[in-house]
Amino acid sequence: MVTLEPCNHVGRTPACHQALIDAGIARVVVALVDPTSRGEGGIARLRQAGVDVVVGVAEDEARALMGPWLRSVELGRPVLIWGTAVTDGATQTENESARMRLRAWAAPGVDVIVDEHGRATEAVPGTHGDDVLRLPSEPLPHDPSEAVTVLHHAGARRVLLLDHHQNATQSPLISQQWVDRLLVLTCDPGTPSLTTPQTAAIPDDWFVDRLHPVPGGVVAEYRHAPAWLTST
Repeated sequence: MVTLEPCNHVGRTPACHQALIDAGIARVVVALVDPTSRGEGGIARLRQAGVDVVVGVAEDEARALMGPWLRSVELGRPVLIWGTAVTDGATQTENESARMRLRAWAAPGVDVIVDEHGRATEAVPGTHGDDVLRLPSEPLPHDPSEAVTVLHHAGARRVLLLDHHQNATQSPLISQQWVDRLLVLTCDPGTPSLTTPQTAAIPDDWFVDRLHPVPGGVVAEYRHAPAWLTST
């Protein structure tokens, strides 16, 4: 069983459907049809070769697993996650430490991290390969549309944008609706509140979706509220 339709194109590796045919596989169970499939698609090629193909098994689970990648394909750009750390009254060293903790926690779930200076780096070094991520050495353009385009063409599909400001309402990426998720690390060892931290300015039309306990605090994950929830 595979989560995504075996590919029908040659990239870094040969076409996946052909490898299955060459291996003499008689039956393939596919959860999701590949929305980027080229030509007829791997499923059609497998069936033409006499392979029994079943499609749609555990589709919901596969969509949950591949959600960010599917969303990126749908949008035609990377999924953007804005992140900051709430450290009121802390020293500059403590502020930097908190941002590094957020970076370390979020890195395994993203492709690229963009720091507050606009520099883009691979989130977990060495996990993609030079031919997959082609990140620029210079800082990203200031214009949000141009920056997102550069990231997309560089091969990024899920990007963490680190910001040293604690006011999400002042970010043009958020106000112009480029951002898909917000992450706020609250450096408080006490019991976290389900409401927005008083020290973190979050737009009114965003709400807490999940809370992730971390050493010395909690990461609140926000998503944009649907129109029906914010309408009056």
